[in-house]
Amino acid sequence: MSDYEGQEIKKGEIALEKGTELNPASIGFIAGLGIRKIRVYRRPRVAFFVTGEEVVGIDEELRPGKIRDTNSITLSMALSQENVEFLFLGRARDELSDIEEKLKKGLKVCDLLIVTGGVSVGDYDYVKKALENIAVEAIIWRVAQRPGGHPMFFGKKGEILIFGLPGNPTSSLVCFYEYVRPALLKMLAKEKVFLLEMEAALLEDITKKPDGKTHFLRGYLEKQGNAFYVKSTGSQGSHILKSFAISNCLIKVPGEITHIPSGTKVKAHILPI
Repeated sequence: MSDYEGQEIKKGEIALEKGTELNPASIGFIAGLGIRKIRVYRRPRVAFFVTGEEVVGIDEELRPGKIRDTNSITLSMALSQENVEFLFLGRARDELSDIEEKLKKGLKVCDLLIVTGGVSVGDYDYVKKALENIAVEAIIWRVAQRPGGHPMFFGKKGEILIFGLPGNPTSSLVCFYEYVRPALLKMLAKEKVFLLEMEAALLEDITKKPDGKTHFLRGYLEKQGNAFYVKSTGSQGSHILKSFAISNCLIKVPGEITHIPSGTKVKAHILPI
């Protein structure tokens, strides 16, 4: 087929808008214009580690009083869905010096650092103190939400963002999707950084405690005819991953609400596929 002048792009026309995510076709298009170099955003570098001497690896013996390290797996999979580089720094002992060492190691190589567990105020929760010791600027400490907002931390060390997420696996993953992921997408110059929010009618009653906290319930959203409907996927305990595994959204229940009858329209945050 013959090529005609101006068939693909005309003089003065913008080739690709600023912020366009490059793919094989766009890179080929740019090369076809004779452009050898362009300015791009580097992929964000993420480092993360988990805390807790009760946590054991997937190949280790599960003795009484121990639990599997699922946070490193779920966060690795969640990060692999984004256009980022990430490094797992391992598990830290419940010792201030070990946590500080891993924080310092991560800060040397990353743009965003995540630590799970040890962010609360228990006898063995040393993360907040370790962050203070290395002069991390605290910006957010605790969020009025369930699951997982009570022990959540966000701060900065220079230009590096630091997130302290809860140790419970569901709490950690909800906080990743609601807070960490938007920060990463902002680093990638995305305009839409938050989870897509849709309205859907409840297929069941929802009742929650009068705790004044926003609840994010694991749910399943589906289309029936021209309308969308949503329901919870089971137990909402912050340590339970099964209901998360079969969900495709988070049902947002505002803090002031304690009961929502079936049929009411609610907001659902769509999870990445």
